Amino acid sequence: MGRRKPYDQFHRLDPDRIALTAGRLASRVAERFPGSGLAQVADELASLAKRAGRDTRTLSRPCYPLRAAIAVVIVLGLLGQLWAVSIVDWWNLGLIGDPLAVTPVIESAVNLLLLMFAGAWFLMTLEQRLRRGRVQRWMHRLRSFAHVIDMHQLTKDPTVLLRPPPRTPSSPERRMDRVALARYLDYCAEMLAVTGKLSALMAGESDDHVIIAGAADVENLCTDLGRKVWQKIMILGELAEPPMADHRPGPGGAHGGHGDHHHGRPDAGHHDHDRPGGGHGHGGHSGGHHHQGDRQGHGERQSWPERDPYYQRD
Repeated sequence: MGRRKPYDQFHRLDPDRIALTAGRLASRVAERFPGSGLAQVADELASLAKRAGRDTRTLSRPCYPLRAAIAVVIVLGLLGQLWAVSIVDWWNLGLIGDPLAVTPVIESAVNLLLLMFAGAWFLMTLEQRLRRGRVQRWMHRLRSFAHVIDMHQLTKDPTVLLRPPPRTPSSPERRMDRVALARYLDYCAEMLAVTGKLSALMAGESDDHVIIAGAADVENLCTDLGRKVWQKIMILGELAEPPMADHRPGPGGAHGGHGDHHHGRPDAGHHDHDRPGGGHGHGGHSGGHHHQGDRQGHGERQSWPERDPYYQRD
C-alpha cells in the first residue's frame, strides 16, 4: 500500500493506532497494578480494540457476493413478470370488447409489480440492515464494557484518605495511597475514553441514523462516567494542595513595632531606631516579610501532580 494521505491520517480514526493505544494502556495498568481486576479489564479492552479494527475493515468493504445474489434474484423476478405478461391472451381479451374482462388481469399485474418492488427493496437494503445489526451488537458490547469500567472505580473514594472512617465487616479494602489512587482513577478515565473512541470507530463514516445515534449514545455514556472519575481526581488534587499561610498584619499594623514578629518584647520598637531606615525600619522589615509571603502565597504555584515528587506519569 502507498503512503497514507494526511487527510486519512488526521480526519478519520485509525483502528491500528487505537489498538496500539489500548495495548499500551493495558501494559501500563499491568505494570502499575499487576494481577488486579483493572489490569484484566484493560487487557480485555485491548482485545476488543483489535477485534473492532478487524470488524471495521470488514464492514467498510462491500459484500459483493451478496450484491450479486440480490441482482440475480431481481433479474429473475423481472423475467417472471415478463413471462406472466406473455402468457395472457391479449388478442382474445381485445375481441371480447368488455372492459370488465380486462380488469382482473390488470389488477393481478399491478399486485405482482407491487410485490416485485417490495421484494427488490427488501433485498437491496439487506446488506445495510446486516451491517446495522452487527454494529448495534458492538454498541451494546461497548456500552456494557463502559459500565464494567465504572464498577471498578465505584468504591475508590478520595475523601477516605483525608479522614478514614471506622471500618465495618463489609467495608472494601482500601490499601492505596494518594498517588496510587490517582493513577488508578486516571487509568479508568483513559479506558472510558478509548471505549468511546471504539464506538466512533465502529460507526465510521456511516450515514445510517440508527448507527450514528447508537455511537453517540455510547460516547455520551463514556463522557458522563469519565466526568465522575475526573471529579475524584480533582478532589485528590485539592487534598494535595498545601494550606495557605496566614500573612495578616499584627496588632501594630504594617508599620512600627509588632509583637508577633518580636515575640512580645516591649523594647522591640526602640531597637529598630538604631537600624538603618530610622523609626520605620521595622515597618520596612515587616513589609519585606509580607512581600515575601505574598510571593509565596500568590506567585507561581505548580499544580498537582507536577510538583508531587512521587508522581510519575506513565
